[in-house]
Amino acid sequence: MHALCSHAEHATEVAAASLEENGHIGGYCEVPVDERPDLFACWWVHRNVPGAAATATPPTTATRTTPRILPDNCADIIVTDRGRSWFVGPPTRADLPRLTAGEVAYGLRLRTAAIEAVTGCAADLTDTDAGLEDLFGSRTARELIERIPLGPAAVGEVLRRRWASHPVDERARRAVAALTHPTRDRIGSVATELSWSPRHFRRLVEQATGLSPKTIHRVARLHRFLASAEGSRQPLARAAAQAGYADQSHLGREVRALAGISPAALLSERSRR
Repeated sequence: MHALCSHAEHATEVAAASLEENGHIGGYCEVPVDERPDLFACWWVHRNVPGAAATATPPTTATRTTPRILPDNCADIIVTDRGRSWFVGPPTRADLPRLTAGEVAYGLRLRTAAIEAVTGCAADLTDTDAGLEDLFGSRTARELIERIPLGPAAVGEVLRRRWASHPVDERARRAVAALTHPTRDRIGSVATELSWSPRHFRRLVEQATGLSPKTIHRVARLHRFLASAEGSRQPLARAAAQAGYADQSHLGREVRALAGISPAALLSERSRR
């Protein structure tokens, strides 16, 4: 949740390059993690005040609605400077969260294919929030709450110890990479390419990520459309085709389902960030 420094590039399974691109504005920065980068894409910090530095604005009790946060096939562990902490499972629709103005949030972003490896229960976390103690136990939750606000180096010891023996399923990583590849227009051939049956393919992806193959592909396609259309004067139909939609009507249905508004309204909203 953070635009204080340049954003690190995520691996191919992450649909959006950063939370700022995905809807967040204000004081935002993300940094790669050195420990278990196969599980965690980055550490991030975000202040809920547009244009503010992440160390400047005094806290207030007022609340405001943050910009629309789009699905990105990711999950996050979040800790704030107001004593709140929670786990956000991968969303399948846009969110308009309300946060305290001036509140600083810190987090760890999980890679899509690693959600089950980190939590042990990816299928139960989609579109939900969960308590850190419920997921990781009291000791790990306490250490995450204490160390995440201190930065990626400070939390490294926790990651190294708590997830030392939690490998990412290489099959899931390959599946997610194939589903989110920029040239992937359809998902029907992915299982065949990976020499799996469609049933095994779906089961493996859902177990590892909590998301269906179709959802992962749809979210990645939405972000391809935004990358093509934002700042461009090309017709929506052309941007839709470049992103892999059948036509402009298909684009409209998908954007409304994932973002809650029309493609034109979404582009207009994001241009005002």
